[in-house]
Amino acid sequence: MNESLDGQALEITFEFEGPREFSAVHLHASNLLSREFQVFSEARIFFSLDGERYQQTPLYFKPQTPSDEGGAARNVTIPLQNRVGRYVRLELDFASRWLLLSEIYFDSAISITKFGVDTRRFALNCGGHLQWRVLLCVFPAIIQYGG
Repeated sequence: MNESLDGQALEITFEFEGPREFSAVHLHASNLLSREFQVFSEARIFFSLDGERYQQTPLYFKPQTPSDEGGAARNVTIPLQNRVGRYVRLELDFASRWLLLSEIYFDSAISITKFGVDTRRFALNCGGHLQWRVLLCVFPAIIQYGG
């Protein structure tokens, strides 16, 4: 049970400049089981246009559990079914004592109408690295799951 979050899921909310159509989110997570780092056990993804009211039905995703304890970091890709929003909230359930995320980025396009999407990609410069997708700069986050 995580003392700092009182057993609740880790919640991360992302705000974008305008409505976007999201095709995927990619999370890079440590999976060093000998040190009690493990990829999250379940993710719930919510979308909102105003940041206050989120869709009632989130997307659910459970990553495959690795068969070995090799400890390699993993890229986890979650399909987002072209949902539209300006705000995206991820809720991640702990699978072990620690959750270590080093990178999160989205594949998305600007939503220009209710029914159409501008599929141009915009490059963002994050710490000198040019990415052709919406990229949230790498941020190390170590969250302890107490117990």
